[in-house]
Amino acid sequence: MIKVGEYNNKIKKGNSTITKISVPVNIDRPLSPKQVESYAVVKDENKSKVAKILVLAYAIILSTIVIFMYGIYASQISAQIASEERAWSVIGIFAVRIGLLLAASIYMFYKWFDGFNTTWLLFGLFFLTLALGKLFGLLMNLVFFQVDEATILTLSRIRIIFVIITMLPMIYLSIKMILLYLSKKYPSLNDPTREIETRWVLILSITFSAIIGVALAPNLVVTGILVAIITISSLSMVAWLFFFAHRREKLPEINPRIVGIGFLAYLVSSVSRPVFQVLMGLTVNFTLLVETIDIIVLAVILYGIGREAKY
Repeated sequence: MIKVGEYNNKIKKGNSTITKISVPVNIDRPLSPKQVESYAVVKDENKSKVAKILVLAYAIILSTIVIFMYGIYASQISAQIASEERAWSVIGIFAVRIGLLLAASIYMFYKWFDGFNTTWLLFGLFFLTLALGKLFGLLMNLVFFQVDEATILTLSRIRIIFVIITMLPMIYLSIKMILLYLSKKYPSLNDPTREIETRWVLILSITFSAIIGVALAPNLVVTGILVAIITISSLSMVAWLFFFAHRREKLPEINPRIVGIGFLAYLVSSVSRPVFQVLMGLTVNFTLLVETIDIIVLAVILYGIGREAKY
């Protein structure tokens, strides 16, 4: 049987690097330069630099926004820490999760830089945005009892936008799989240009619809409903994506079944949050419990990403 092997040899060719990311081989000896070139994926160095700059700019812009918000509410944060003796416990559990997410994003970007596989880029963006979103979530936890309802409504709207941006990379990947499935019934989707256009139209439509809904939300009840709708629908789609990829033997660089189980658990965790909140109230114990559950779920997802599929 022909196995899919990894081959890291690189050949410079003008401004491009010919890199074999994944080569079908049934031999253990190194391939010659001509063999590598015949299987090669050409990586344009100029485009690679532009892509890295864009990712760095994205990270800097989002980080700056979150840090700026912390600066605005610094006095309220200090007041909450002073008045709540267990505030540092909340900060600690958030720090653990944010640290894991940042480490995961750095690893994903490293994998992407090494071979420029789009899957690693999408995972990197997902974990990076989720980390910054959790940092913003910590801000909301620290100022919730220190500001008025109008401010909480504004912060909730920003939080929903973070949720939308966080899920976009996975939704993008999900739409790609959906179009792959539909391409059997609609052969026109096999055209790469048509497929890319359709994907971006769907992504932009989902994004703008969600943002308009957030902007028009009149109160915290409506924003809570929007968060539930966006979270349940997006996580359901993402969980389906990985189970579908496993059935079709796609995404061999990860283990889609384990990742799918992780995202399904993430969905269950997100749905159960309001139940725990009703039972426990918006307390420190509630925050510690739900964040600990999410850390366990994150560990399952990362375990699946770190293991290659056996097909």
